[in-house]
Amino acid sequence: MKRYGVIVALGALLSMLGGVATAAPALAGGRGDGWQLFPFEPGTAEGFCPFGVFIDFPVNNAFQKIVTSPPGSTILLLNGSLRISFTNMDTGKTITENVTGS
Repeated sequence: MKRYGVIVALGALLSMLGGVATAAPALAGGRGDGWQLFPFEPGTAEGFCPFGVFIDFPVNNAFQKIVTSPPGSTILLLNGSLRISFTNMDTGKTITENVTGS
């Protein structure tokens, strides 16, 4: 359960740090207007574990769309396929998770 919590926390952190996509709209073909490739970059995370964690994205076909609801709230929609690899930088052990959702 602890591992799942770390994975969720790291995924949420990376989602917040992802920034705004600048990919060509053609990459989101078939999804309709406004979908853009969500830019994930490999990097390290500190402070979640007693060791450094390297995060990589072996499969990144995640698309985002930012919409505004009638009351004015901003909503980030994600769609597509995303796998994240977490590597313990001390031992070299890696786990890969499918974080696509449903």
